[in-house]
This record gives sequence, structure tokens and C-alpha cells, in this order.
Amino acid sequence: MREGCTKREVSKIQINRWSWKAGAAGTSLLGLLLLAVLPLLSLAYVALQGGGDAWPHLLRYVLPSTILDTVLLLIFVAIGSGVLG
Repeated sequence: MREGCTKREVSKIQINRWSWKAGAAGTSLLGLLLLAVLPLLSLAYVALQGGGDAWPHLLRYVLPSTILDTVLLLIFVAIGSGVLG
């Protein structure tokens, strides 16, 4: 216990310290989330600005391989996480 502090004051200090850490963690997570979502938002913006002639090409040639790559990546990351911990 801190010298000159009552038990109640010490618990208030501990609660305030925890609140600050939770606030900093939340802010950090929000920043990381923004960094993760920003490329997706920029792709959506570019896709909505262009003409409609690119969509058939994307749907036929690009998206199937991209979806397959993403699914394989998710599977192997899950397996690797399970094996390595």
C-alpha cells in the first residue's frame, strides 16, 4: 500500500491505471483495424469509380483464383497455429 493512502484511495488509483491501459489498448486496436481495412476501402472506392466493363473479367478470371488462395491461406494458417501453438 502506498504510504499516506487509504485502501480506498489505492483501489481508485489501481482502477484508474487499469482504465488508462484499457483505453490505450482500445485505441491501438482501432488503429490496427483501420490499417487492415484501409486497403479494402480503397479497392471498393476504385471499383465503384471505374466502368462496368472490368467486372466480367474479374468474376471469370481473377476472383476464383483469389478466393481459392485465400481459403488455402486460412486453412494452412489454422493448421500451423494448431501445430505450433
